[in-house]
Amino acid sequence: MSCCGQKREMMTTPPARPTPSPTSFPLHASDGSLQRALASAMQTLLRHARQGTIVLRGPNSGNVYSFSDRAATAVLNADVDALLRTGMLVRVNRP
Repeated sequence: MSCCGQKREMMTTPPARPTPSPTSFPLHASDGSLQRALASAMQTLLRHARQGTIVLRGPNSGNVYSFSDRAATAVLNADVDALLRTGMLVRVNRP
């Protein structure tokens, strides 16, 4: 008789959802060099081409970036091309 009760319970209990597997792998570099290398690979440095500051939203990521003519800002690669097309920014080479 317990067989029927188990089947009934299975029908009323929603199926367990599998936990999604992570899309990125864990970073284990103790000195942070691996994290810095990966972060720099996904970002590009840009700065304002004219004097002053400007705030722009990345069209693909939605991130809000503040650019200055004095300091470079790290921008996600997904936003770089569109932001450069504005003509207000220039790419900065990494040291």
